[in-house]
Amino acid sequence: MIIGLVLLGGGGALLALRSGLGRIRKAAARMHNLECMSATTKTPGRDVHEVLNGLEQAKTALRGMGKYAPLDVVRELYAANREPALGGELRELSILFTDLEGFTSLSERLSPDELARALGLYFEAMTEAVRSCGGTIDKFIGDAVMALWNAPTQRRDHSQLACAAVLACRKVTDRLYRSSAWAGLPPLRTRFGLHRDTVMVGHFGAPERFSYTALGDGVNLASRLEGLCKPTWSVRRKRCSAPRSTRTTRASARIGRRCRLAKSSRYRTSSSAGGKYRSE
Repeated sequence: MIIGLVLLGGGGALLALRSGLGRIRKAAARMHNLECMSATTKTPGRDVHEVLNGLEQAKTALRGMGKYAPLDVVRELYAANREPALGGELRELSILFTDLEGFTSLSERLSPDELARALGLYFEAMTEAVRSCGGTIDKFIGDAVMALWNAPTQRRDHSQLACAAVLACRKVTDRLYRSSAWAGLPPLRTRFGLHRDTVMVGHFGAPERFSYTALGDGVNLASRLEGLCKPTWSVRRKRCSAPRSTRTTRASARIGRRCRLAKSSRYRTSSSAGGKYRSE
């Protein structure tokens, strides 16, 4: 009878250990896919519990990293099992800069908490639109957004995706301004500067602190194009070919002495479906 109890207890321990190891395997697989949702770590075995708790802490760190760095970059580093290193490569990118017209005067009338809330709602909508079109949010600069396409994940149709993202941004912000969450605040106009060029993209900064971003004349030009979207400009329009979902219009515009590319082209993106999101 004693032997039977021993065997029964040993079998129960083995079953508990097997169950715990299965949970560890599943948790490790989720981390490999960067599925970092929190999960319970309760388990009968102390050692298994400590391993699961360590995995949960690692997932918490990955979730935090994903809020400060593009998630595709984190996935790339995790898959390659390497740490980020200073350096970059030349690659053709589509680069977007946006800016909120009139936000400075609005911010002077809002309390810090109201300002943070309004800006958070706006950035949430813009991020949703950019990511839905395969883009990567590079950074937020005050009330501005910088986004990239074709990095870190390469896409052959990155220019079309970037144009679609501009339309998506206008759509989601229009919906935001009509929602109850924006009640009491005026609708704002977003300016967009979108440019495709070959630039340096990679990890730049100091050895102990750097960011994944793009550098070069093409980036500067995209920023300057955003500044040209003020309503004081008159343009000469010329129809261009574009994908089914979008139509682009070309207009010559001089950028200024400080830009090495002293003459470039300005584009307006509009929807082909009834012109609902046509640029002003």
